Amino acid sequence: MPDNIAPRDFPLMGMQAFSFQSKVMGRTYDIVVRFPMAYLQSPDRRFPALVISDGNRFFGGAASALMAVEAELEEPMILVGVGTPFEEGQAAYNVRRVHEFSPPGWDLKDAFGKTVAQTCEQNDVAKRDCIGGAPRYLTFLSRELLPFLAGGLRVDPEKLTLGGVSAGGYFAAWAMFQEGSPFKNYIISSPAMAYGDGEIFRAESAYAKKHDNLEAGVYLGSGSLELSDAYLEGVGQVASGQARLGGLLRSRDYPGLSLHSEIHQGLGHLDVVPVSYARGLRLLFGKQD
Repeated sequence: MPDNIAPRDFPLMGMQAFSFQSKVMGRTYDIVVRFPMAYLQSPDRRFPALVISDGNRFFGGAASALMAVEAELEEPMILVGVGTPFEEGQAAYNVRRVHEFSPPGWDLKDAFGKTVAQTCEQNDVAKRDCIGGAPRYLTFLSRELLPFLAGGLRVDPEKLTLGGVSAGGYFAAWAMFQEGSPFKNYIISSPAMAYGDGEIFRAESAYAKKHDNLEAGVYLGSGSLELSDAYLEGVGQVASGQARLGGLLRSRDYPGLSLHSEIHQGLGHLDVVPVSYARGLRLLFGKQD
């Protein structure tokens, strides 16, 4: 190595990365954290956090969105990305996200389920190990990762937002209706609502039968180009599923719910991600006039 070049740990100032071994999941996760400047300036202060799934793929988009809008927010925010270790490769990433974000009890006989079954078969993973991990994944977040973040990184456990894209967007929507969810807000981009063959709507209905309020801030966003995509919309029910869920939540008239649902013109499944995060952050956490 030339004399003028020296190795240096990455990420640099304001960021931290580490591996987290989950006993609940029996897996290791790559965790990447971005801190606001106020974090260094206020060593005794706790901060709200946006926790995103698929962190190794979508951390950059979420980080750029947060950087763009953070001066407009009521409070500075920590960003936490949770992802599959890079060294495990693409196949592990594909299988793990299907398992971790999908609900139990899915027979995979519907159109979208058949494509998921193909992913399981192509990677030689038995059905019982390929789907249905959402409850355990939520337990991992709530009982393992979040307590660590609250204790070691000054995350405020009362001000947590869950963000997700596609399958991760489905998981965030599903988590919203689970008893004891630690998250108060949800930013959901292009959710694959066909996961579980309608399970998200059964979960919403079951929640509505037992509750007369949903204390949450919810942002739903997708791109107009997804509407004409034969797989994303025709099979995955991304935009139509988002619209249906948003409409159902509107109809409940929950007094504690702040809900925003948008279709962004001229954007597709991936380039809409930073836009959804920026819009969600602005609408849910922007400074009030």
